[in-house]
This record gives sequence, structure tokens and C-alpha cells, in this order.
Amino acid sequence: MNRSFGEKVFRSFMYIVVMNAVFFFLCAIFDEDFDPTFLGNVVVPVICAYASFYGEDLRAKRLAAKKAQR
Repeated sequence: MNRSFGEKVFRSFMYIVVMNAVFFFLCAIFDEDFDPTFLGNVVVPVICAYASFYGEDLRAKRLAAKKAQR
């Protein structure tokens, strides 16, 4: 499925916000230092966003194949 650049940016942004909020609150709860890194705070959430798109596309193809068999 072809997605627009805006959809990819929005999903990546949402993953960045949510994952960083979770990191911050977990560090606050356990009284640890929050060590922001580019890899952990930006690259990993963007990879997760693209992986979720990939999983959605696989699911859609599998459902289409099941409907075609009927």
C-alpha cells in the first residue's frame, strides 16, 4: 500500500512522542537519570513506525488473499 510522506512523518512523530514520554516517566518513577540519545529517542521510534506500516501491509495482503480464495 502506498502511503504519503505526511502519514509516515505523523506516525513517526507519534512514536517519538509516546516512547520518549514512557522513557521519561519510567526514569521519574525509578529515580534514574534520563539519558537522551539520538539512536534511542529518534531512530528507534522511526523504525517502529515503518515496521508498523509493513505489518499493516502484510495483514492487508493476507486478508485479500483469503477473500480471493473464497
